[in-house]
Amino acid sequence: MRKTDNGAHNGSKTNAKWEQFQADHEKDSLNLTPIELIENKRHLIIALPASILPLLTGIALYSDLEVLEALPVIVCLMSPLMLIGALIAMVKLGSEFSNSFVIGTFLSLPISIWEYFNQAKNGCLSFGFPGSEGCPPDPPGYHLPRVAILCFQTLILFYAYFALVDQRNWRRMYGLLYAAYFSFFVYLLAYVTGLW
Repeated sequence: MRKTDNGAHNGSKTNAKWEQFQADHEKDSLNLTPIELIENKRHLIIALPASILPLLTGIALYSDLEVLEALPVIVCLMSPLMLIGALIAMVKLGSEFSNSFVIGTFLSLPISIWEYFNQAKNGCLSFGFPGSEGCPPDPPGYHLPRVAILCFQTLILFYAYFALVDQRNWRRMYGLLYAAYFSFFVYLLAYVTGLW
């Protein structure tokens, strides 16, 4: 009988120590900077560069910068890695990640559909070969979907930043960063398919 009481007493001591450790860890995590908060989330390290890349690509598409012409190709080549990362994060991080990822991606669909119809109606693809006519001037409002996706990307990145800093919710932040990438990837697909 004495062994069981001693074992129960040791078990409650262990539980108390574990609860104290968790409380101390939570208290310490409230005083950390955002970088220190996400330091141990290395399986999602690609999210930040990949979410800034669409913003740069959108700027390149809007301003016709020849220096950044390869960025849409990089976005497309990274999409399988991002898809695998998003699926892993959905399983590991749960509904907080999934909800912000899915909602953020679906909010961009009207802009992507708008760009598809804009490119289907007004888009022109000319390579400048001798004897080719070239493209007519852009109609008014031709660049509006690009401006809209740039604004959407900027807003979703700011919202992700505030989700981390104000709410200390890194799962939602990662969901929004992945949503920023995939929303632009869908936009880019609509842009290219509408152009063809």
